[in-house]
Amino acid sequence: DPAGPFLFCLGLKACLDAIEAQLPASAIILSLMDDITVLLDSESALEAFKICQRELKSKFNLELNVMKSKVVPFGDTPAGPQFPEATLDEMRVCRLEGLEIARNGAKLLGCPIGTDAFKQSFFHAKLEEIQGLLHKIGLLHNSQIQILLLRFCAHPRVIYWNRLIDPRTPGKREFLLQHDGQIVRALQSALQIQPSDFQAHTATQLSLPANLGDLGGASLSSQARLSEIAFASSIAMCSGAIYERLSRRRFSDWLAEPHHRFHDLDIIAHACEDWSSMVAQIIRMDPNKEASFIKLTPDEGLVSPLEAGPVDVGAQWQQWHQRQQRQHGGSGSTGNGVGGGGAGATGDVNGGADAGARDDANG
Repeated sequence: DPAGPFLFCLGLKACLDAIEAQLPASAIILSLMDDITVLLDSESALEAFKICQRELKSKFNLELNVMKSKVVPFGDTPAGPQFPEATLDEMRVCRLEGLEIARNGAKLLGCPIGTDAFKQSFFHAKLEEIQGLLHKIGLLHNSQIQILLLRFCAHPRVIYWNRLIDPRTPGKREFLLQHDGQIVRALQSALQIQPSDFQAHTATQLSLPANLGDLGGASLSSQARLSEIAFASSIAMCSGAIYERLSRRRFSDWLAEPHHRFHDLDIIAHACEDWSSMVAQIIRMDPNKEASFIKLTPDEGLVSPLEAGPVDVGAQWQQWHQRQQRQHGGSGSTGNGVGGGGAGATGDVNGGADAGARDDANG
């Protein structure tokens, strides 16, 4: 039933409201499908878990899967959230019977949160997982089916991680470079192209959308190059929704946190430059495709990537950013366009695909 997930979430809403009403005022409860995350002080973790158990059981006869539930200890520091090896009161933790204490980190909606070492181990495991999937796809005798599976099974999760995980995360770039190499080899096999015939522009050309006459691979083998673009666009799409859910002051404070570091706009500038370069490369290969790309005029705030001559994209974006601030007033409104945070709506949609029965209680 295509309406099943929506109806499940709709039915769960009353239960989540009842849980939230019993939590401390400072607690934040998040839910996507059957994934429930609670952010609160460690001394309230046990009571929060019991509240979730009680409400889900009494209202829907649902059982929390304790084997997939975790407590993730972390604390705020000037440099951002830290995931220490031991910060929780051991006696208090022991009372959370059956719950794993994930001291180094955990997966939240399929995305790693925690220490750098945990994230690097996550990337390593996913690279092996993708390699195994590509090997199985390569055993199929129909090249069209191979390409369809590459596009719709092997690739979407990497796009999700690229949008959600900061490109400065240790291990991410190496993961994407190796992933892109694996995809190129899989494409060579599926299309029966010899490596010597696979030119530098071939991967870009094969990645163009289907309406431009190519495979529609959504940058199948260019994820490392698009890392900053994906993350910056995710920020821009999601910060408006975040602003609506926070007070103006909290949103401004959130943008100013040091670990976001978006005020220098380095990521935005690099993303625009990479996009300009890719568009120009595609146009050189096929001038007829120029009309397929939307041109942003200087009046709209950004110089078109198709215009000749060197462009200081960072300066152009900064000017647009300042005009938006003057027009709407205050840093809160400005943040709607550029603000930080990658999770947002894009991650929510993809993250629910393998949510399973996990419930993460972050204390």
